[in-house]
Amino acid sequence: FFTEINTVMDYIISSIIFALLYFAIETLTGGKTLGKYITQTRVLTIKGEKPTTNQYLARSFSRIVPFEPFSFISDVSNGWHDKWSETIVIDERKSSW
Repeated sequence: FFTEINTVMDYIISSIIFALLYFAIETLTGGKTLGKYITQTRVLTIKGEKPTTNQYLARSFSRIVPFEPFSFISDVSNGWHDKWSETIVIDERKSSW
């Protein structure tokens, strides 16, 4: 089945799998991924609280938007996945969280 799939379907299926994996990792680790462990950062809500499951889900699936990486051009600190899920990434070394 996967060898006969077209490019658009490949993108859709791969993106959904990636988003679900990312969602699972962030949810199970309390807002941390491998990259966040390395950079000592964490995801919080804009109110400084632990994100809800729905916020992790919105954050993960927002990454499927084709031009989402370019959202950092106008605002280096927040991409669409942060804006749409009302989350931020904080530096744990500079925070008491």
